[in-house]
Amino acid sequence: MEKELLIEGLAAALDHKKQLQLETLAKHAVTEFPDDAFGYSYLAEALALEVPARLPQAEVCLAKATDIEPKNVDYLIRFAELKDMQGKFEDAQIIWGKVLKVKPDHVHALLALGSYQIQFFQDYASGIEYLNKAIAIDPVQAECHLFRAEAHIGLQNYEAALEDVQKVLQNGFDEVAMLLQINALDLLGRGAETFLLYEKLIQHLPNDYTHTFNYGQVLFSAARFEDAVEQFEATIRHQEKEEPMYYFALGEAALYALQLDKAIEAFENVLQLDKDDDECALLLIEAVIAKKEYKEAIKLSKALAKKSKDDQSTYERALIQEGVALLFNEEFDKAEAVFTPIAKKKGLRQPDAYYGLGMLYHQQGKNEPAYQFMRAASRMNHPLAGKYIEINMQPYLETIKATILEQNAKNIAVNQESAFVKNIENKLWRFADLESARLSGLTPAIVANVKESMASITMVVSPTGLLVLSGDGVEMTTYKIKKEAGSGAVLQVQPLDGAPAYKAIVKYKDGKITFSREDNEVMHLAVQDPKTAPQAVLENVKKYALPTTIAFLGKEAVALLTSLK
Repeated sequence: MEKELLIEGLAAALDHKKQLQLETLAKHAVTEFPDDAFGYSYLAEALALEVPARLPQAEVCLAKATDIEPKNVDYLIRFAELKDMQGKFEDAQIIWGKVLKVKPDHVHALLALGSYQIQFFQDYASGIEYLNKAIAIDPVQAECHLFRAEAHIGLQNYEAALEDVQKVLQNGFDEVAMLLQINALDLLGRGAETFLLYEKLIQHLPNDYTHTFNYGQVLFSAARFEDAVEQFEATIRHQEKEEPMYYFALGEAALYALQLDKAIEAFENVLQLDKDDDECALLLIEAVIAKKEYKEAIKLSKALAKKSKDDQSTYERALIQEGVALLFNEEFDKAEAVFTPIAKKKGLRQPDAYYGLGMLYHQQGKNEPAYQFMRAASRMNHPLAGKYIEINMQPYLETIKATILEQNAKNIAVNQESAFVKNIENKLWRFADLESARLSGLTPAIVANVKESMASITMVVSPTGLLVLSGDGVEMTTYKIKKEAGSGAVLQVQPLDGAPAYKAIVKYKDGKITFSREDNEVMHLAVQDPKTAPQAVLENVKKYALPTTIAFLGKEAVALLTSLK
């Protein structure tokens, strides 16, 4: 058969995907024209069309074709594509590089090399360099903009990523572009703007319930719990097989939305599918407590504690839940017996036990131990303790403060006449440095971080007391002078919330003071001009130094701190 006729037949067979005919003709071409590349190229296509595809053999044929015609761009492109199809990405990049040597403006090769740098090496800058060249040649190439957006996100250039994505979306809906847009907006802290995008995804892809589930998670994170419930319910209605993950998400959202029956049903479904999901069992108990079915909650907590005795964390969490249920069921002695052993030993659940005991004593009208346990829980960063004190215990704290100041009235009168106090009163003292045995052995970088974290500490002293502001709170105390010299004094310091008193050694020299309340630890403070106070100090004053908080210091201190606001 003449070469021209043979090539026409090969082309027609490939166009119509006639695999057997294509393979027969290609083998004939290889036999008749062994030094020509076309036969090997068509044989590669025939092998790729076979079911299942014989890609390694097709690759061998294309390798022969490119050996014969090393500058044939079509052969090189197809060879690189076959490598990609088999996951041989590094080999593919070498061949794409050969394409560029023959044709430097080949957009597909530039895209392939750029995307490879981004996806496999996270070399975003190199990837963008390839993609910029491709976009300069073909500005409407969507894939180039999508991969460049991905690279910009990797480099934290989120606004640039949004610009690339928008160029794709202006031509119509694109799932990948929209997901990249959602990602960039989330990273910019603009999560609320993603809601409409999720709704568009769901509208365009009504059968892809991955987006429905993800939208539910986003709504949950935004505390839109009722809306999250709707999305999770839609996911569950269309799931191909029952997935515990979907029921768990529904249960958690329903719990926070106070749709308690729905939450309990969802958690029970999870446990039917996975009886060892202890996290779900704990949330089920929480939902039952919220429904005020305390006896059932006690029963479930005991069962979970028995089941998980070898898992210390789950065991103690189950006991905490039992204690809460007992507390709300007004079985105070039993609740105390559950909380106390956990409160006595250090561990992850200690703040929960402190919080439980705080609630227990508060409900019994025992305000002093209630506050001390709540205060301990708050200092250990329990998420609810601070708010509990703020909402429920302010009248008690005001009474305690008034009592302590009244008891210290004679000492305050002495403080007013103190030469030492007159040197340091009603000035804004800022943190300058820290000497502490606890810093020894730490690296200079860690020591610097510790000191930087204390940089917002501010102290104001008056004859009435001390006010200490820091990044994580405010401490009000009164004091009496135990021993005084011209350069310093030993103070007996009493917090105004009834916390235990402590001694502090305070020294004054050359416009600076040192404050030490522990052995081998000295905090240095220097006078801060209110007009040039750092932003961190100003923010703390705005956050914590309210007039009602600082009034006890006296008129001069009130005027000083109010001027900063």
